[in-house]
Order: sequence, then C-alpha cells, then structure tokens
Amino acid sequence: MLGARLVGYLWHPWDLSGARGEGLHWVHAGLAVTGPDLPTERLRLLSAGALFHLGRAEFAAAAELTHEQLSLARAVGAREWEGDALASDATMAWAGGQFDRAQQLYEDAVAASLDGGDIWRAALEEAQLARLHRDRGEPDAARTMASRARDHAGASGEEVACGLALDVLASVEQRWGDPSTARRLVDQALTHFRHVCYLEGEASATCVAGRIALSSHDVRRAGEAFELSLRLCRRIGHRSGSATALEGLAGVAEAAADAEWALLLLGAAASLRADIGSPLTGATLSEHLYLRRRLVGRLGADVADRILRRGAALPLDAVLGGAQDPFLGT
Repeated sequence: MLGARLVGYLWHPWDLSGARGEGLHWVHAGLAVTGPDLPTERLRLLSAGALFHLGRAEFAAAAELTHEQLSLARAVGAREWEGDALASDATMAWAGGQFDRAQQLYEDAVAASLDGGDIWRAALEEAQLARLHRDRGEPDAARTMASRARDHAGASGEEVACGLALDVLASVEQRWGDPSTARRLVDQALTHFRHVCYLEGEASATCVAGRIALSSHDVRRAGEAFELSLRLCRRIGHRSGSATALEGLAGVAEAAADAEWALLLLGAAASLRADIGSPLTGATLSEHLYLRRRLVGRLGADVADRILRRGAALPLDAVLGGAQDPFLGT
C-alpha cells in the first residue's frame, strides 16, 4: 500500500519528463491494490493514469479511467477531483473537435475545482478553455480566459500552470495581436517550462515560437523551432504534438518554395492525426486548408494528391531520415 501511495505522488515528475509509459506501469500496479474504500489514494491514481494516457493519445483508455474517477469523486464529494475528471473529458472532446461539449465541460471543471479549493487545477483548466476559444477563432474570449488562468497560476506559484497560461496568451497574440508581445510571452512561458524540465510544455511553446518566426518571415528560425518541437514530441511520444510540428515545418518548406517537401510533411502529419483520432479543427483547420490550397496551386491537384498519399504511407522515421531538407537533420 505504501508503494501505491508513492506512485500517487510521483505522477508529476513522470509527466514533466514525459516518462508516461513508466508512469502507467506503476499507476496500474497501484490501482490493482487500491480499491474504492481508499478513495483519496484511488482518485489520485485514476487521475494520473488518465493524464498519462491522454499524453499518449490513448483516448479510450483515458476515458475509462476518467469515468471511474468522476463517479468516485461525486460519490465521496471530492469536488477538486471531480473538476479534474471533467477537465480530462473536456480535453478528449476538444481533441475530437467537439468544441461545444468541451466548453461546457471545461466551465464545469473550473467551477468544481474552485469550489474544491484547488486554484492550481482551476488555472490549468482555464488555460485549456482559453485554448479552445483560440481554436474557435474567438480572440477576446481567449485573452480573457488566459488572463484569468495567469492570475490563478500566479496565486498558486506553480511553474506549469504559469507556463501554460502564458503559452496560450502568446499563441493568441501571434494570431491576432502584436508579434513583439507574442515573443515576450512565449519566452516567459519557456522559462517556466524549462525551470521544471516540462518537455511537453517546452515543445508547445517552441512551436508557438516557430509560428511567430514564420509570420515574421524568419524562415530559418521558424524551421529550427519546429524541428526542436518535433524532436521533443518524439522523445516523449506525444503524437498530436508531432503532427503539429510537422505541419509547422510544412509551412516553413512552403515559405522556402519547396512545395513537394511541404506536401510530404502534410501527408505524414495527416497520417498521424488519423491514427490517433485527433483531426484539425477550427482556426487551425482553416490555416491548414489555406496552406494546402497554395501548394496545390503550385503543383496541380493530381501531383499534390500523389505526394500527400506518399507522405501518409511512409513511416515517420523514413520521412525524416530520408529528408534532404535544410531545416531537418537526419
């Protein structure tokens, strides 16, 4: 039983470093010896397991743990754990493009977390809700919610929450605001993430830095940022993040007038997204379609389609290892 309790407290270092496979091994071992008669211990393990599965885009496994967590939290009146479970459900809905459902779940999660006195989780959930508003193309709502997340994160004093709020704010400024403000915010986010070695956060903020550089026509810096984001995502097994980085690199290739390489990367990203069930949605989808139309316009529909299919059929290692692109190492 002591071992199960230790696992319940070790989830955060495992998540920060991306060691989710190791974490899942011990979480499931802990769940095997911790029943609902020990609700606090079991809730902590269920939450950690759902988080690890989400990070690996294993949505069915995450949903199973989350639903048990939600039922148990409500049975024992643990509002903070109820909020945590609702946020996991919301993230799965967001990843699947179910924005209306995700928004309601995130709002319910924030209310439950605050009611349970958990400002840290409320900050994380508000940042995720801000991300959803951003993806729906709602900059004012995204700024308001991300600023609220930053305030709660500052009150908690926790690096990941602070970084996530700043990361989302930076991405909003990159799309609709001032590039210099976006650069300042993303640098602050990276400082928070790197202080605790949070690799997924660093990958996300680095990807935002890549978009900022690309929108400022700094193709070299953009390529370096997206490449670093991709390497971090591959290191921790974050497949949806890998797809996002590949899409960023496709934008770099297009800016460098290499339409064929851009389409190959888009094909590889599309294959990853199809595999994990995380489609492009909202404003991100609109940007993707705009890029794809430009590339098709350069090469023609038939040629573009063949290249996309070739990229989708190749293993990711083959796509990257065989590249002669100046922005990716072999």
